[in-house]
Amino acid sequence: MSFPAASQPAWSFRQNKDPMTDKVTAHAILTGDVGSLGVGCSGAAGSDPGVSIIVVTDEFLGQDILGRGRPGRVRFDDRKMSETTWHYGSNGAWPDDAETANFVARLLAAQKLAIQLTTFEDHNVTIAFDASGGQDALRQVYAACGYSLPAPNSN
Repeated sequence: MSFPAASQPAWSFRQNKDPMTDKVTAHAILTGDVGSLGVGCSGAAGSDPGVSIIVVTDEFLGQDILGRGRPGRVRFDDRKMSETTWHYGSNGAWPDDAETANFVARLLAAQKLAIQLTTFEDHNVTIAFDASGGQDALRQVYAACGYSLPAPNSN
């Protein structure tokens, strides 16, 4: 698998504050070869579901059937690929909330990331990322919403 070259920073960070409610939203966005990964939160710790992950691609993925999700595969660096359930909507997919902390911990230690999603037509879409340098953007997301950053995990 070919990973994008780090010719320019692949990570960006955005933070907004709603002028009516003062609710803070923060997102770290990693741009890949055919899609992007967002790690974000909204509100203060304890007031929302927490930090969430979404992968967006130009390809139409389709919706979940009965909300059960479909397989998604993730590979960090040269480690073994893992398969978990992802939930799909149009051109985005997200893992179960229970997977988020482990995903971010592994992402913090990673230099490369590949995510493979399955469309409603059973066609695989693989997105490759240069994940290096994401620690600052991810730290900013967690800090903006009052969460503790998980410890990096290279397993």
